Formats: sequence, C-alpha cells, structure tokens
Amino acid sequence: MKTTDGGVVDNRLRTGVAAVLGLALIASLAGCSGASGDSPGVTPASGTVSYKGKPLEDAFLSLYPVAAASGEPNIPLPRARSKADGTFQLSTYNTGDGAPPGKYQVAVSWAGSLQGLTEEERDARPERLPRKYTKPATSGIVVEIGDTETKLPAIELN
Repeated sequence: MKTTDGGVVDNRLRTGVAAVLGLALIASLAGCSGASGDSPGVTPASGTVSYKGKPLEDAFLSLYPVAAASGEPNIPLPRARSKADGTFQLSTYNTGDGAPPGKYQVAVSWAGSLQGLTEEERDARPERLPRKYTKPATSGIVVEIGDTETKLPAIELN
C-alpha cells in the first residue's frame, strides 16, 4: 500500500489497524450474543408438536411476544426445531437455553423431514402445513413461559 506522497505504509501500522478492527468486531459480536448483563433472563422450555396426530420432524417454531411489557423494540424471538419424535427445546441466545418468561403467539413452519437433503433441496421444499399455522397472528397457538422450567402443552395441528 502506498501513501499519497509515494511512501510505503509500514506493515506494523497495517497489522495494528487489522488488530483493532478485529477486536472491535469481536466486541460487537459479543454484545449481540445476549450474554451481556442487560439481556432478559431465560427459562428452559420444551414441548412437542404434531400434525394430524403424527409427530413433526424438522418443524420450525417461532415465538412472538403477545405484549412487550418492557417496550423494547429489539426483543429476542425464541425459536426451536423439532426432532423426529416431535419434541423441541426453545432457544433464544444459545441452543436450548429457553425463552424469556411471558406470553407468546407461535408460528410453525414445516416442509417435511430435511434429513439427507442439500441446502438447495431444503430451500426448494414447499410448506406442508396450512398457511394459518405459519403466521403468529393466525395460528391460534398461544403459550406462556413461566419463571421456572416450563413444559409447554402439546401443540397439535390439524
């Protein structure tokens, strides 16, 4: 790299700038992880999901707060992916950590089992649930996460 006066920039300067930028990136990612002290606490929560009486494998569940009591615009959204037996554990900041206590509307999406499919094949799979379940406002599914470990009522879709 050359300067405007034709000189070469010292490698130590480039290395220092790269180090500072790297540390800034790490600090910003740590701040987004939910691990900071100002993040709301989470409660472990799990449940099951089925469609027409059969467990759903690879269903994606997203929870949306019914009322944001704190008024925060950036409330984290708990989510889960179901296993072959239809069981799931909610995650907010880290895998399986749970969800902040409160009442949530639930949206469920399912394209069938994704086992053995490439990412491109997964993306091409159509939704297999009725459209009403894919939107929190129309799913009719409301759950409440308590202050202690919560076992959600079974989510049975028809």
